[in-house]
Amino acid sequence: MQRRPFPCGRVQAPVPTITYEVLQEAPLKLIDTVRYTRKAKRKQICGIDTWTESGFTWRGKGILAFLKSKWSIVYLDDHCLVIRFERSLVTPAGIDALVAQPQMKPSSLDLTKCGLTAKEVAQLTFLPTEKVNRNA
Repeated sequence: MQRRPFPCGRVQAPVPTITYEVLQEAPLKLIDTVRYTRKAKRKQICGIDTWTESGFTWRGKGILAFLKSKWSIVYLDDHCLVIRFERSLVTPAGIDALVAQPQMKPSSLDLTKCGLTAKEVAQLTFLPTEKVNRNA
């Protein structure tokens, strides 16, 4: 049996990641996979994002098929994706700012140039990142 040391005696959980993959070109549909850790167990939420005139509509897959959420892209470049999502049955309305490079620090981003107000930026909570997958 191989033993692995954990810093400070605690297991460090992998950070959440989001992957978008093109499922269909017209109308545009993406496979949306969020991976995260809860209570030391790796979990994932999968859904399909369908493009509409006002943005995307996410619909869960499997037992989550009854859930849906509307979201739109606020800003997108090679390094950053900012999305705004509406309130759903299980989540409040909010904003996600995703970075493609793990070494990018929140303080190095001027998110007011990414379509957010100073008040919105001040209300963001930043998670540590390892990797954001960009397959779309």
